[in-house]
Amino acid sequence: MKDRNKWYAATVLIVAGGALIAWNLRDSDRGKPAEDEPELTINDVPAPVKATLQREGAGGTLKDVEKKSADGKTVYEASIVLSGRKVELEIAEDGSVLERSVKAKKL
Repeated sequence: MKDRNKWYAATVLIVAGGALIAWNLRDSDRGKPAEDEPELTINDVPAPVKATLQREGAGGTLKDVEKKSADGKTVYEASIVLSGRKVELEIAEDGSVLERSVKAKKL
């Protein structure tokens, strides 16, 4: 009788553990911080920002653009793949480049 109770208890624990694991895996976005702003296309940004993106990314591929707020001002962050290198830009609403970083390693 004792062996049967041990097997029963072990089975209950295994099933309950599996259920808890499944419950925690049900939503992969749970626990992740929400993004501040949605991603944009080049047509969603102001004309000066669009002109800068076209100039800076000439011959490359625009990967993403995000609208952010920094120090009370709106800025646009963009990633461009250019000549096999990833270029990240921070652009002000007037189209001026505030920050530029180039990933030295080829993608």
